[in-house]
Amino acid sequence: MVEAAGRGRENPVAQGAPGGVGTGPGPEAGRVSPVAEAALRLLRRRGVEVHTCTEVRRDRRDDLERCAEFIGSRWENVRDFCLRLKRAASRGGGVRMDLWAGASEREINDTVHLGWMLRKAGILAWFDYEDGVLQARPERSQEAVAFVLGEWLERYAGGLLLRSAAVSGWPADGMSLVRRVGVSLPNGADAELDVVLFCGGRLFWVECTTGDDYEDVARRILRARRWVLGPEDAGALVVVNSLLPQERVRVEQAAGCRVLHPDELYRVAQEFWRSARSPETKKRRRRKKRRS
Repeated sequence: MVEAAGRGRENPVAQGAPGGVGTGPGPEAGRVSPVAEAALRLLRRRGVEVHTCTEVRRDRRDDLERCAEFIGSRWENVRDFCLRLKRAASRGGGVRMDLWAGASEREINDTVHLGWMLRKAGILAWFDYEDGVLQARPERSQEAVAFVLGEWLERYAGGLLLRSAAVSGWPADGMSLVRRVGVSLPNGADAELDVVLFCGGRLFWVECTTGDDYEDVARRILRARRWVLGPEDAGALVVVNSLLPQERVRVEQAAGCRVLHPDELYRVAQEFWRSARSPETKKRRRRKKRRS
């Protein structure tokens, strides 16, 4: 649940800003797509008041999106570098690594390539690699710190959700991905939803963590899910660290949703969106609509 300013390809909607989303107090319609407006109205009908959100545009990809995809798809090779950057961003200072001391050729290549990508994207203030020694220092901007601390995983998870819906047959103009959705719940508590994909009248909500605070995040999910998710929606907690089977079961029970690694998210989301298009699901939805 990272809070940070939007960048480039995203469309932020702020509380009280002209041309926001929804009706009544807070944002007003006009700044996001009709599909996103429908999603936020759905949340409002469930008693969830939306104050801020960022809709992700699909017409272009920026450098941060490319960095996030590279990290997510090559996590095992760049894990050490990313964790060191995370500590440096939290405490200040830089990173120094002797890659020739034990790293494989693939790990070295991916780590160095990621360093130059992050430098180009403005996440690193300085990067150098010479004779097996890597040195880097993160920028101190809010955007850079947020990305290193975990926003990259939100971006990567959002991209996986979009692709999973697209390959399941949903048209691009029929889906909307929003991130960092600031809400007030019916019980008066405030929360932030990391990633929500709305498609075909259904939500897929994802929370992300790059740390080991699984149970804290699980408790936050459990407090919000009863209002955020309907019976035909889905939710997941996406983690990058490995969990023992019994540990995963415990966190899933605490959160009331599945715990997934990024490579599992794509498959699970694809199954969800395909089931949403199945004839049986459509018939069930029509019957429910007639009853209401």
